[in-house]
Amino acid sequence: MVEALVRDRKDAERQLSAVEDSVWVFTGDSVATLLRQAHTSWEQYRKLECDAIKVAFSDGTMAPVAQLECWIDLTDDHKKFIAEEYDYLRNGAPPPPAARPR
Repeated sequence: MVEALVRDRKDAERQLSAVEDSVWVFTGDSVATLLRQAHTSWEQYRKLECDAIKVAFSDGTMAPVAQLECWIDLTDDHKKFIAEEYDYLRNGAPPPPAARPR
């Protein structure tokens, strides 16, 4: 089970990287720099959040599974966020207000 989750984690990271790379191509240098800084901060958050999940499950054998599932879920969620929020850069128009629920 852990081996499959490790593969899924790597795949999720590759997909996130591809989405980020596709967005960064269309941004100016200042936006790309800020997005890279945000990505670094987000990676730190993801690590801390998933480490906390692992510790919460440390009394059992599911700790590594819970940590990997956390990692995959947060990575997939972040990929979706980046794709939705910055996709307009590829299309040349800002997203309609209804597409940005808050």
